[in-house]
Amino acid sequence: MVGPRGRADPAHVFKRVRPLCMPRPPRIAFNGAIYHVTIHGNNDETVFRDDQDDRTYLHLLTRMLRRRAISLLAYGLMTNHIHLVVRTPQANISVAMQWLHGCYAAAFNRRHRRRGHLFGDRFFTSVVDSDEYLLESTRYIHLNPVRAGLVQRPEDYRWTSYPRYIGGNEELVPVEPDLVLKLLSKNPQRRESLYRRFIEDGLTGLWTPKQEGVSRIAIAAAAVLDAGGMPRAALCRQTPRNRTRTLLMGVLRGVEGLSTAEIAGYVGVKPRAVMTAAWRLSRDANRNPQMAERVATMRAAAGAALKAVADGTS
Repeated sequence: MVGPRGRADPAHVFKRVRPLCMPRPPRIAFNGAIYHVTIHGNNDETVFRDDQDDRTYLHLLTRMLRRRAISLLAYGLMTNHIHLVVRTPQANISVAMQWLHGCYAAAFNRRHRRRGHLFGDRFFTSVVDSDEYLLESTRYIHLNPVRAGLVQRPEDYRWTSYPRYIGGNEELVPVEPDLVLKLLSKNPQRRESLYRRFIEDGLTGLWTPKQEGVSRIAIAAAAVLDAGGMPRAALCRQTPRNRTRTLLMGVLRGVEGLSTAEIAGYVGVKPRAVMTAAWRLSRDANRNPQMAERVATMRAAAGAALKAVADGTS
């Protein structure tokens, strides 16, 4: 179409414009949902420069919990990112997180005399849809400082909820660990010691099932690693591309009864990373018969281990 002066009609031009990307999907939100929330600094920059920053964040977090009637099940404040596990009686996760991180970013910029975005992309949430995923999410958060090389022992790091899980009295922010601890044992007197053992097993590269400290996905992961001849401690290596972790994700994605969310929570990645790993493994297996045989062997071992637990023979 041409305008009155021989130029293209703007209305016609704009009608032909196509969106460059798909819109973001809406967040899953419903009453009573439990989320594992992660938010990173912009370009992975530092979001906590000193202890005062950590205290400011926890103060704002406490205010948000009370204002929105949200329960905090676990948390971990790292140098450049944050982990939270929260339960929302109402479908208000987006409003709550936007207020919390907006207020903290403003306080941080004011205190350190800086401008610009403190956090990167919008916060990431993963719905915790099983008891196993809930246990593994808290363990990942509490072991994160050790895996990052900040401390030797998880209890030595002040800015996580781990002390509250093992009987600590200091309460920097109201944490409610009972919902997680009761998954380990019906006996309240055994729960803290079992959770400590659960953490110790993760620290040494060993895993045990949901009842009395062990989860189904942990059993499947151990079976896959053993069948593949891979050391369990390799999962904790802090490398940009951990091949053991990637292979484990791809194999577990093909094991019946394990969800993408469970695997993501266990390994400590976003669900889309699990899907990508599974797709790449499938592509490589189609090209390499030996790889396909190895993957089939590891998946069979995981399936057999899960069946043995279900049958009560393990």
